[in-house]
Amino acid sequence: MDLQFDASFAETPGGAVSGNAITANNPFSDTFVLQTDATGPLWYAEDVRAPEEVPAGGVVDIAVDMVNERTVITPLNPDQCTDGLTNGLESEVTIQPDWTDGQTVTDCLAAGGFTPSRRTHEFGFPAPTEPGTYTFSVEVRAPGSGEGGIETFQLVVPSPDDGGSGLRPDPDPPGGEDGDGDSDSGGNPFENLIDSLTLGTDSAAVPLVILVVILVALLYLTAI
Repeated sequence: MDLQFDASFAETPGGAVSGNAITANNPFSDTFVLQTDATGPLWYAEDVRAPEEVPAGGVVDIAVDMVNERTVITPLNPDQCTDGLTNGLESEVTIQPDWTDGQTVTDCLAAGGFTPSRRTHEFGFPAPTEPGTYTFSVEVRAPGSGEGGIETFQLVVPSPDDGGSGLRPDPDPPGGEDGDGDSDSGGNPFENLIDSLTLGTDSAAVPLVILVVILVALLYLTAI
C-alpha cells in the first residue's frame, strides 16, 4: 500500500514554492505555500494584514493567518508535529522590522476535518519615532522541510507637516490692508501720522511728538 501523501514540489530561488495549481485556493502568495498536492495548496499563509502608514510613536499591528487543509498527517511528513494528542504541521512565522527587534512564533497547526484548520498569529511593534519609509519582512517557514519564504513590506511614517498639519500662520496683509482686504488709506490722516511718528519712540520724546502733531494740525486748519 502506498502511503505517499505529499506531491513533489520545490522552492524557487526567490523563495516562492512551485507546484501544481498552487493558486487554486486562497494563499496570500506562492511564497507562503508550505505544502501542496495535485489539487492545490494544503498548508499556507492565507493572509498578511499590516498597515501601510502609521504615525510616529504609534503601534504597528501585523497579523498572519495560517491554514491547514490536510486531513491526514503521517509520520512520513517532514513537518509533522504533535500538540498533546493532536497531530499537526509545524511552522515558524517571523516578523523582522528594520527599526526594532523581530518576533518569531512556532506553531503546531492541527489537521483539518470537514473544514480547514486555521490560526491567526498577531504581532505588535512600536512604530519608528522619526518620519520616513521603513521596511519589515514576513517569513513563513516549515522548519522540517525548509519550505516557505520571505516577503518584504513597506511602512510609511509621515511627517507632522503632511496632510495639512502644522500649518504656518498667515502673513500680515500687504500694502496696509486690514484683515478684510480693505485699504486703510481713507482713514484719519492724523492717526497715521501719529503712528508713524511714535513708532519706536521712547516715552521721554512723546510730548515733543504731540506738540509737532498739534502744530501740523493748526497749519492744516489754517490752510482750509
